[in-house]
This record gives sequence, C-alpha cells and structure tokens, in this order.
Amino acid sequence: DIYHAPVTVWGREVNLFFLGLAKQIETAYDDGQLKDKSLRPYVKVLFELLNRTNEAVLGSGLKYNELWSYKIDEGKLLPARYYNTSDMQLWNLTDIAVQFRLSQLPEKPE
Repeated sequence: DIYHAPVTVWGREVNLFFLGLAKQIETAYDDGQLKDKSLRPYVKVLFELLNRTNEAVLGSGLKYNELWSYKIDEGKLLPARYYNTSDMQLWNLTDIAVQFRLSQLPEKPE
C-alpha cells in the first residue's frame, strides 16, 4: 500500500538509523580516543552519513511529521508532506532522546 511504500520517509526509522550510526561510532572509541588509528576513515564515513542524513531531515522542513515523501519538480528531488500524515505524535518525542545521544558522541576525527 502507498502508506508503507518505499517513497515514504518515517521519522521513527530515521531516528533508529541515527542510533545505529551512534553505536557504531561509539564502539570505535575508548575513553574519547580511537581504539585503533586504522578506524579513522571508517569513523569519518559514519560521521558523514550522520551529518548528511541530519541535514536532509532538517532541510525537508518535515522533521516532526509522522512521515513524508518526495516529489520531482523541474528535475529536482524535493521533500513533500505526505497527504494524510499527522503532525506531532508521541513517538516523535524520541527525537529528544536521540539528539541527546548524538550530543554525547566523541569528536569527529580529523
């Protein structure tokens, strides 16, 4: 059905993705330092994925919607409100916990 189609973005799943990236980043560190210098490129990619995804969510302007979709307009992929979505729902509040978890991450390696 279209409500669960691959053209929808669900805020809850985005938050789960963020938590998964956070866990992978954190496992590469011990006391704020990379466990192994060879992990540096891997961790940099994880941070880049985290930042790019967060920028896309913020750029959509639909962060707190239950779900959203995208449309193609003049050759550009643009975020679009899903036609029968509700705005704030209780599970959206998990974003507060996710943002706290992300704020606890170590610094991105140079």
